[in-house]
Amino acid sequence: MIDLLRLIKKAHSVIAKKAFLIKKKCLYFLPCCLGLAKTLIVFGGIYEIDQNVVINRK
Repeated sequence: MIDLLRLIKKAHSVIAKKAFLIKKKCLYFLPCCLGLAKTLIVFGGIYEIDQNVVINRK
């Protein structure tokens, strides 16, 4: 199983940091293959991030 905490520590993108400010209940950032966090897991569900804005709840 993937260690999500280690993944979080490696996701130092600006998008991830700004998304954290948007959703303070954030649990995990999942970096995509480009190294930018595009998916955000919060208590309410999974969100996609685009242009530093949470745009879509899955």
